[in-house]
Amino acid sequence: MRKGEIAIKASRYIVQLFFFILFNIYLFTLIPTLGDTLSFLKRIDLRNFPLPISFDSPYANVANAFTVIQVMIATLWFPALTIGLTILISVIFGRAACGWLCPFGFIQDILRALPVRKVKVSHPTNRSLAEVKYYVLLFTISIVSLLALAKIYDVKDLLKALRGFGETPYTTISPSSTLFGLIPAMIVERKFLELGEQVWEIFTLNRLFWLRMGILAFAVIIAIYVPRAWCRWFCPIGALQAIFSKYSFLGIGRNLAKCLGEKCRLCEKTCPMAIKILEEPWQKIRDRECINCLLCKAACPENAIKIVFP
Repeated sequence: MRKGEIAIKASRYIVQLFFFILFNIYLFTLIPTLGDTLSFLKRIDLRNFPLPISFDSPYANVANAFTVIQVMIATLWFPALTIGLTILISVIFGRAACGWLCPFGFIQDILRALPVRKVKVSHPTNRSLAEVKYYVLLFTISIVSLLALAKIYDVKDLLKALRGFGETPYTTISPSSTLFGLIPAMIVERKFLELGEQVWEIFTLNRLFWLRMGILAFAVIIAIYVPRAWCRWFCPIGALQAIFSKYSFLGIGRNLAKCLGEKCRLCEKTCPMAIKILEEPWQKIRDRECINCLLCKAACPENAIKIVFP
């Protein structure tokens, strides 16, 4: 492995790990051996700064922009500031938040490293599945908007039907909120830590619990065999950013004089989002699925991949 490749990969994993700890700091400080060591990170309070990342937890040190958008619409507030901030981040940095900051993306990158044979998904199939997340985004916004209209016109039957789900339909069942929110909360509350009769409590939980655990298991399994599968195909937060990130200031370009083209294709083989980099404009990749992770730059033996801004 080349020095440049090591440097890029190490830098990215260090950044991802740092933000993973920072965003989870209130959970980590509950661990006796880590509490005092990491307590200084509590001074970096990001809870009033919503970021476009897949992360929801009662112990979070950051707000999930998409959850804020859902709640505000459902409670008859227009989330102008949160939407504006998401657009601004996407226009300047593209989907770099997905590639460098997102805790659930970090978990998927760890799962990718497991030594199992990966499933190769054809480009047309990948493109078709990538559209699913836009339907998830549309469905989520439709549900919260429907709840808002039900409140405005006092449609009691609809309000009753959507209670407990309508305010945050995606967050309620997202694998991220289950992994970082539900499971840690259950552990902290010591529901299933003791042996004996409490072990059997897990089998008496409601259908929503099992639905959430099933979705999490599905997300984990597909991420093991297909890199960043949840990000590619199902994450509405990535879809929201992708709408505005196609012409972002920060991007990736190619030096045609150095690029080996079809003879190499290492950049495409290492891309976690399965982007056909060689088919993109050499000046700057315009594919809205690019998360600016720089793994293509790390893989290129000729150093033909470069960071472009603007």
